[in-house]
Amino acid sequence: MLNTKVSGTESFIHRLMPITKLVAVVLFWLTALISVNIPAMIMMVMVALFLWVIAKIPLAPMKPVFISSFFVLIVFAVLNGFFSAWQKETVLFTFFGVPFWKEGLIFGIGIWLKLLAVITIFPVLTLTTPLPLLLASLAKLRLPYKVIFSLGMAFRLTPLVGQ
Repeated sequence: MLNTKVSGTESFIHRLMPITKLVAVVLFWLTALISVNIPAMIMMVMVALFLWVIAKIPLAPMKPVFISSFFVLIVFAVLNGFFSAWQKETVLFTFFGVPFWKEGLIFGIGIWLKLLAVITIFPVLTLTTPLPLLLASLAKLRLPYKVIFSLGMAFRLTPLVGQ
């Protein structure tokens, strides 16, 4: 039997089958994609962070990602606030004659929360599952070898991109 222990920590999340974690992440991702409810998105992020606590995933490696996501929040909120294509009912302020719409701001925050939900759940899969075990599980699903190889390379090289 393969050793599923990762980085000296062991939790029930580490002991789950990789396919179970993969299905949970995909369902979480689809829920984030479909949902338009901001409180529901906030709850999804909170659930993902709660899973981080249970799995003892360190926050330090993800700090640059979270900092970058706040810049994304600002861009989404500003662009959607000024250039909202949705309902334009409530003007919060005007900047050089260009109105800033409350509905656009809320939409930008919602899009950012969707992104944050996916960002926070993905490490639950990648940091609690050894890559060979995850790839072997994908092979059991009879995915094409090229897909498994591509995913393996993406998972393997993702930490290098962040450095």
